[in-house]
Amino acid sequence: MQKTQKTNNWHVYLLWNTRTKRTYIGATTNPDRRLRQHRGELVGGAKSTKREQKYWVRIGYLSGFQDRREAYRWEKLLKMRAAGVEGRKAAFVLVSQGICPKHPVKPHLPDYPVPTNISLKFSDESADK
Repeated sequence: MQKTQKTNNWHVYLLWNTRTKRTYIGATTNPDRRLRQHRGELVGGAKSTKREQKYWVRIGYLSGFQDRREAYRWEKLLKMRAAGVEGRKAAFVLVSQGICPKHPVKPHLPDYPVPTNISLKFSDESADK
């Protein structure tokens, strides 16, 4: 049995709904395809983004996670440690700088080492947010 190679092709992305003002954080290997799924253009969007599908825009995404496990870990951490579009954007910036965001209510929770080679890309379509 072959061992799966780590490829650094996993991304953690931040979506924002222009109508409801809700945010969504997820993980994927293909951010463009995943956005189309959330918008209902392709089958497979998340259950929590089914309403108001056409209004989801990508704010940005972090790239360079080694595997699904690492990406999902950071997806969960970012969901727990930041709220609202501005708070979540700020958390994404911190991670891209190698800093683990603090929990807003429980700052005593341990920091996790940020993986090396993480990069942040903000989307052009969300520049006015």
